[in-house]
Amino acid sequence: MGMESRTDRHAHRIVSQLLSEGLVRSTTHRAPLTIGFPTKVLRYYFPDIFDPSVLGETPEETA
Repeated sequence: MGMESRTDRHAHRIVSQLLSEGLVRSTTHRAPLTIGFPTKVLRYYFPDIFDPSVLGETPEETA
């Protein structure tokens, strides 16, 4: 089932959640969405190039 069967309210809730977690960004409520790169998701977005020491973490902490 695709997103076309979802309501506008449902889409608004999803976008609101993504905004609150910093996964997408917008300068105003009508501006286009852009991808966000919060530090908590870098290891998932870029698993092969993420270096935990950049954030002051040790490799053991990220496992």
